[in-house]
This record gives sequence, C-alpha cells and structure tokens, in this order.
Amino acid sequence: MGEAHWQDVIPELVTAFDRLLACGAELDKGCVALSATARALFTVGCDDYELFLKGMRHVHMEPVWGGSVDTAAELRGMCAMG
Repeated sequence: MGEAHWQDVIPELVTAFDRLLACGAELDKGCVALSATARALFTVGCDDYELFLKGMRHVHMEPVWGGSVDTAAELRGMCAMG
C-alpha cells in the first residue's frame, strides 16, 4: 500500500498500527508487521505525529535463549523518520 501511495488507506493503517502496538509479541513476531505498517504510513505521507511518537517509544521484547531481546529497532527508526 505504501509503494502504491494510496492515501485513502491511512485510516485503516492507523487502526492496524494501534492494534499491533497493543498486542505486542503475541501477534507480531519479530515486530515485522508493525515495522511494515509504519513504513507504509511514512511512505504515503501520514502526518500523525502522535502515532510516530508512540512507535518511537515502543519496546518489543521477545523471548530468546537465556532471556529476551528487543526487536523494535527498525520500527523506532522508521517512526523517527515519520
């Protein structure tokens, strides 16, 4: 959607972003979907600075052998650009 520059999908992407942000690692392993949604919102020109601020603060901890690791670095970088 982001590559097609469909501005009319911004409300649906914002809804998806908020849902993925709330569900965390249970729904989005590796923070892949959340990062892709943020990238699409940035690409289509979304100007919702509060959404991008939430993404910049997000920590996405996932279990790994011996503890846990944060997988949201790409998301925070994408949101910083937004």
